[in-house]
Amino acid sequence: MSCDALKAELKRRELRATGNKAALISRLEADDERKALDAAKITFLVKTLMGSWYTIKVDNDATILDVRNELHDQTGAPVDKIRLTHMHGNTHTDLPNDLNVNSFGLNEVMLDMMIKLR
Repeated sequence: MSCDALKAELKRRELRATGNKAALISRLEADDERKALDAAKITFLVKTLMGSWYTIKVDNDATILDVRNELHDQTGAPVDKIRLTHMHGNTHTDLPNDLNVNSFGLNEVMLDMMIKLR
């Protein structure tokens, strides 16, 4: 790859050109790997009853239990007390732990989170 091609690629990706050619190529490859990893993840936007929002990113092969565990890490709420629902039309559907996140068929999903009191 020529220097001009590297500069054009860096400009396209909005990266600053610092370092030698090998370092730039390494940065481009690392950027490609990061984008590939992000593409293999699903983003969940989780809203609580109090109006707080949490962003959870999990792998495509994860389950709703993995989403609950990530929410536990961010909120401190007990995993067994977290209730997640998804809006389908006009009804909220409870999400079971064993449901695979691929079943949504989307890259970004909005969920509602409630804490079970009992």
